[in-house]
Amino acid sequence: MAQEIDYTGLGALEAVITLGGFKKAADQVGVTQSAISQRINHLEDRYGSPLVIRKSPPSLTKLGRKLLDHFHAVRDLENQLAVDLGSSTSTSARSIILGVNADSLATWFFEAITPLIQEFSIKLEVLIENEHLTHHLIEKGEVLGCISSERYSGPGCDTIKLGVMRYVGVCSKEFYENHFSKKDSKTAFSEAPAVYFDRSDWIHRQFFKSELKSGSLFPIHFIPSSEGFVEGIVRGLGYGVTPVLQVKDHLKIGNLVPIIKGRELKVPLFFHYIRRESKVQMQFRSRFCKNATALLS
Repeated sequence: MAQEIDYTGLGALEAVITLGGFKKAADQVGVTQSAISQRINHLEDRYGSPLVIRKSPPSLTKLGRKLLDHFHAVRDLENQLAVDLGSSTSTSARSIILGVNADSLATWFFEAITPLIQEFSIKLEVLIENEHLTHHLIEKGEVLGCISSERYSGPGCDTIKLGVMRYVGVCSKEFYENHFSKKDSKTAFSEAPAVYFDRSDWIHRQFFKSELKSGSLFPIHFIPSSEGFVEGIVRGLGYGVTPVLQVKDHLKIGNLVPIIKGRELKVPLFFHYIRRESKVQMQFRSRFCKNATALLS
């Protein structure tokens, strides 16, 4: 026999996570902090597993995320039913958690999603991961959807192709003169410092695949910020591979120059989403993907 869902407890769980603390949740709900803790403890006793990682701010365990996703889905269904019956008075925002790669966040993502935030009354949470790893977030139940360079979804998920992100290898003019203009390619790429986003920056290695021989060593700067990454290249720390969308103005005014003229790396992007979605989630996902496709075409 299925367990009865404790929606009061799930409401307390949502408040703790959304507001970032037990005391803030208690103030909003109008009960004592002890009462909020008891509701969470009751849920954890019922399911025999922690739901909240008690740090500052609190975060969800895998099971906690699944329960909260269920809570949001039920609330969306209730809101949609109220709309269909012509009796909706709800003003509560829906929570949407998406996995997004840093390059998309720094270029087209906000243009695609901002018009939908108010229209669908959304509270947005973004989890950042590399584009070839974001699909693991949906596999672990941490997000409702994610932007990924991986084509295939896991069980219970579907995929929509959004378009293509174009990348170009760039450096400052002075850097090019010092490291690439007077040396042969093999020597230049073995000596010139590079800028990587992080240690799993596969895009750099893929772009310069023919130039970076297996086992070759060269100085690397790691800058895990899309804006800081580009700033480091502009200031001459090294050369790197960036989205064309992010550096087109720098290329136009001459702050940056292409290292290999005419070469681009095209990385396809896909949106993975949970197949079991409410009507509102489906409408939001459809509109978001349409906006993204227009920006990436």
